Amino acid sequence: MCSKTRGSSALTDKFDVAVVGAGPAGLTAAIRLRQLGRSVLVLHRVRPRPSRVEALTPGVADILRYLRADGVLADAGATLVHRHRVAWATHDAVTREPKAGEASLLVQRHRFDKELAEAALAHGVLFRPSSRMIAIESSGEQQLIRYAHDGFERVVLAKHVLEATGRPRAAKRKQLGPSLIAISASFEVVAGIECEMLVEALDDGWVWAARQPGQALHVTAFGDPGQVHLRWPGDPQRALSAMLASSAYLGQLGDAGVFEGGLRCGLVRLRGLASRRPLEVGR
Repeated sequence: MCSKTRGSSALTDKFDVAVVGAGPAGLTAAIRLRQLGRSVLVLHRVRPRPSRVEALTPGVADILRYLRADGVLADAGATLVHRHRVAWATHDAVTREPKAGEASLLVQRHRFDKELAEAALAHGVLFRPSSRMIAIESSGEQQLIRYAHDGFERVVLAKHVLEATGRPRAAKRKQLGPSLIAISASFEVVAGIECEMLVEALDDGWVWAARQPGQALHVTAFGDPGQVHLRWPGDPQRALSAMLASSAYLGQLGDAGVFEGGLRCGLVRLRGLASRRPLEVGR
């Protein structure tokens, strides 16, 4: 069942559940629904992720173990965080070594998503990548999902729709705080943070940094976009170097060259409803 956007193609599918979004939330839900015997379709847009380190909370390992998909972490090369360092402006610096079962996990996010998608496929989840959502409408006891794929507008019927994009459609959202600018880069360093996670206040913002064994050091600095554009207009690398210069742990990176992937710079807006505060990154 479809209408013409660039051509015509007959396509009518029915599923118990349609999951919109193929991030960790959508994929873990899809795996569990398949284990419960439901037919599941995942609709998602393919957006290449840069090769960068991200941190997962300790509970992720428990969730994957419950889903009998705990091999995903090993296949994705996840490593435990051996040490947390927090150096905030209003407190003395704190270094903590987490107990067993309480450690965060560092992963290359693109590898983690790939392995989780492979686990979902192995459970019989069907994927329709490169899909752009148009509308979700009620049709009796079914939900009618209209989306664009390969130049066609297509339709899927599902008993239930699970939106797992982090961007709710139905309700208005409000900004919950001031916007920040995020500047990310990776550095090749011989010494420094390894199997650690650092959060530190800077003179012009704050920084998050982490590194896996044998990998580049990933750094993301956050600051006020107005000040960054005023002081370092059109020069994110200079802005990042200047921000890191006030770091007690990363100050030496101010003169280091960006190692891989170049710089990524964009606005971060905290938006949500009364009980939800999803993080949106707009570039």
